[in-house]
Amino acid sequence: CVYVQDLTAGSVAELCVLDLRTDAFRKLLQRDAQSIEGIGPPKLLANLTYDLQGLAHGLTTLGGRVVREPLKAVACLATAFFINWQLTALSLVFVPLAAWAFHVLGRRLKRAVHRVLDTMARMYKFLEQTFANIRVVHAYDMQGPLRREFHRQNRDFYRQSLKIVKIDALTNPVTELFGVSTILFALLPG
Repeated sequence: CVYVQDLTAGSVAELCVLDLRTDAFRKLLQRDAQSIEGIGPPKLLANLTYDLQGLAHGLTTLGGRVVREPLKAVACLATAFFINWQLTALSLVFVPLAAWAFHVLGRRLKRAVHRVLDTMARMYKFLEQTFANIRVVHAYDMQGPLRREFHRQNRDFYRQSLKIVKIDALTNPVTELFGVSTILFALLPG
């Protein structure tokens, strides 16, 4: 059941992204050359590939869990209310605190993702300029400085990506902390 749900959600997400990418490309072809050059091919390339693939991942995760997780929560809550409604009601004090913590983590994650996307666009631009002018690079023996610049940009991308990993890694411990705190808080009166 979980496999079929995840597969269906992933398929729908990928189809949505396919349509979005097609529409974006069609609209870009209709724009004048100056506006496209103003945005820059690397930014457009990043938007059409990396950004939309991130959207597909998010839609897949959301679609796979948007039905399953709330149903699990409702079932657990109903069981808890059936067993002892007073302790369950007391435990719900932690819900606003948990919502605030996840809101803060979500905002930080959003900012980190924007930074990663900007860094990727700069790297695309650098690579495009390097390869478009490869004859000049060879003529003036610029390989060394360009390798150092690429290494710097690649490390910058790594640092920005690591911020996302850190925020993502925090979500499970925060969830567990609130779960354990809720249980301990419920056990104190009893």
